[in-house]
Amino acid sequence: MQAVVDAEAYAEGELPQFSVTLKNTSDSPCIIDIGTASQVYTVMSGSDTIWVSTHCQVEPKSQVVELVAGKDVSAPAIEWSRERSNTSTCDDEQRPAAVAGGAYYNLTVKIGGITSDPVYFTLS
Repeated sequence: MQAVVDAEAYAEGELPQFSVTLKNTSDSPCIIDIGTASQVYTVMSGSDTIWVSTHCQVEPKSQVVELVAGKDVSAPAIEWSRERSNTSTCDDEQRPAAVAGGAYYNLTVKIGGITSDPVYFTLS
């Protein structure tokens, strides 16, 4: 499983697009839910958790797919608003912005108890 960002660096005002790619490395097909109901995207800066996709998630959806042996499947991209999140800020119209100005972040994705390696990006 690989976390995916659509760029290594984002200019002011550009919103990152996150996704995940899974590969079936076995000799047999397998069934897995890759929908938002089973995905957890996490953005961190060092040990600081900046944003988690499930904090304020509305209407999570399942997307059960068959992973053919040796093939990849990618989940549809989701957009990050460049804001911090926690479960107590869901009703706020404006959440605190993530630090920009060249700040480094990493994205991981967890599906079915498996967490991807982090992928790194910067916000200007």
